[in-house]
Amino acid sequence: MKRMSKFIIALMLIGLTAFGIAIGDSKQTQSTSPEAPDKIEWLAFDEGLEALEADTLNRHMFIDITAAWCGWCKRMDREAFADSAVIRLVNEHFIPVKLWSDSRKMLDIDGYQISEQNLARSEFKVSGVPVFWFLSPEKMRIGPLRGYQTVDRMTKALEYVKAFEYDTTRTEDDDQGKEKNK
Repeated sequence: MKRMSKFIIALMLIGLTAFGIAIGDSKQTQSTSPEAPDKIEWLAFDEGLEALEADTLNRHMFIDITAAWCGWCKRMDREAFADSAVIRLVNEHFIPVKLWSDSRKMLDIDGYQISEQNLARSEFKVSGVPVFWFLSPEKMRIGPLRGYQTVDRMTKALEYVKAFEYDTTRTEDDDQGKEKNK
């Protein structure tokens, strides 16, 4: 009987060790895969403006205006912003910014000090979250997308802005620049 219980314990230890190694290998494979980004690389608003000014790829700024207490914002993070297609689209074609509408963190925008909370209220007229704003490569406000967005709706909005579909004044010369952005 003692021998049988030692044998069972040994088998269990071998099984758990093999299971642990398999989990470790799958995590390493997932995290080192260059094709699959695992998250959006969000910037603070002031960092995003600097990146937009220095950007040579003609990208838009995508601003997620959120709050720590917002359940719908957390759902966006779990669903739409965790989707691999949305992650890839945002990271490759936008300058992603997260602006906390409930934060008193001070930002330095061209030497002007303003809290994230006041920026959200005064510049973007935020009265509820989530809300998403887009800025053109020239820092012009394109407009807001308000409320919770499904993966499909978020993808369509991002594709629309990425392709400059909102700009009816673009010419064929501008479209050549647009093709570089695709």
